[in-house]
Amino acid sequence: MGLHSTDRVPWRRITAALLPAVCFAGLLCSTSVAERKAKPIKESRRAEMRDIESMEQQWRTAIVSGDAISMEKLLADDFLAISARGTLLDKGQYLNRMSTHATKLASVDLMDLKIHVQPSSAVAVSQARISGMLEGRPIDGTFRYTKVYTRAPGGAWHMTNFEATRVSPAADVQADQASPSKP
Repeated sequence: MGLHSTDRVPWRRITAALLPAVCFAGLLCSTSVAERKAKPIKESRRAEMRDIESMEQQWRTAIVSGDAISMEKLLADDFLAISARGTLLDKGQYLNRMSTHATKLASVDLMDLKIHVQPSSAVAVSQARISGMLEGRPIDGTFRYTKVYTRAPGGAWHMTNFEATRVSPAADVQADQASPSKP
């Protein structure tokens, strides 16, 4: 039996009626695949941010308690720091300051923590109200901190860079109005 133009008309109507439904179903399937791919990435990113937040609190606890052993675990072997007074320190020098109490902070109240995570690095920027001794001299004020973390081949994060900058006294008043985040 041959196909005549009258035989094909119903199929065209059926195809025209089903085409939007088929396309919509395809769109739903492709959206759910994209969502399934994005969901683990978002969950992974949140977990990484929690890891960095935890390390920020571990740093705070170690610096206030003078715990050089805990601090050593946080720092990468090639760690470099620029202190609030502009001194460049490597890992050994930084830990030595803690061990000899050249740096003895009575309080570090972290505020305004912002974390940017990339696949193999993270940057944490925060503000902190600190008081104590630095290089044998009293220190009291608000500082901005930048810390760079890198992921080791085994997956563990380590702090590779640290820099502290004193916030001007006028901005210091505004910082006092912010509520500190404590562990």
